[in-house]
Amino acid sequence: MGARATFATENKTMDTSAQHLLAEALKLPADTREDLAVRLMGSVEPTSAGEIKQAWVEEIDHRMAKLESGESTAVSIEDAWPKVAGKPWRSQSSDNA
Repeated sequence: MGARATFATENKTMDTSAQHLLAEALKLPADTREDLAVRLMGSVEPTSAGEIKQAWVEEIDHRMAKLESGESTAVSIEDAWPKVAGKPWRSQSSDNA
């Protein structure tokens, strides 16, 4: 899974022809890009549930290490939610009040 995930997120790992193909594909209309993306995704082996689980375990470990080292800081749900969802956080307890 690692190679595919890296390819999808970091253009620097693509060879020149793949970079050119991507640049040309991005010029296509959205519906054509969507069709192309579906066809491309169908041409690769699906990621197994075990690989996905392992990737999440690695990501969680990485994030925890950054928190523990002080490289990252935690953010409360009340502060993070508006940035993610575009609306204020409503806790479960406020729904029952």
